[in-house]
Amino acid sequence: MKNLFVIIVLALLATSCKDKDNKTTEEPKIVVNEDANLQYKIYQEAIKRNDMTTAVVALNNFMALDSSKPELLDTLAFIYYDQKNPIAISEVVNKILLSRPNDTIFLQMGAASEESIGKFDEAIQKYNTLYNINKDLRFKYQIAYLNYNKEDFKEGDRLMAEVIADPNSEKSVISLPSETGQPMTLKVKAAAYFTQGVIYAQVGQKDKAVNFFRKTLEIESNFEPAAKYINQLLYAKRR
Repeated sequence: MKNLFVIIVLALLATSCKDKDNKTTEEPKIVVNEDANLQYKIYQEAIKRNDMTTAVVALNNFMALDSSKPELLDTLAFIYYDQKNPIAISEVVNKILLSRPNDTIFLQMGAASEESIGKFDEAIQKYNTLYNINKDLRFKYQIAYLNYNKEDFKEGDRLMAEVIADPNSEKSVISLPSETGQPMTLKVKAAAYFTQGVIYAQVGQKDKAVNFFRKTLEIESNFEPAAKYINQLLYAKRR
């Protein structure tokens, strides 16, 4: 289930990053440091060859020798993102956020990466910042889910109840992956109930889980995963 919700956030991030190719990084001016110039040339040649391992090493070396172009951290973060390297993404993004704490693209990139490596407190902090910036319920939903991951059920329930009570929860939608691998879109309110159902099913509170799955189906009657969970839990009770 953890992977399912990481996928959700990465899907949100992918949407936000559609314009990353338009966010060009200014080429550094010629500097006196010949070693720095050499490393940048190596980086450029490696990019042409699609040799990303060499490109990353050269770019890190360049920035160690010439700190006048911190915007190159953006380039490095996107390379690590393409490489699916969450530990490196977290490290670089946190450096970027020191000077641009409200950059929503890098906040999402960092939060999703930290969530995937179990740094839940750091991820929650970034999702909180994102929610405060744009009030997107999907971020509060994610904060609630991460509190469940921390086994703070009281806080998870409290936040999920806030998501459900928000009038926009029946207007805003979120995508969940299905068994076929194709994304399934449903209302955030239904997703919140479904999440609670899964969480409580995992800890053995079957009656509570079934109730949440039924509430999911009241909103999204065709959401098959909720119906399957109900059937499985009721069958298990009869055994």
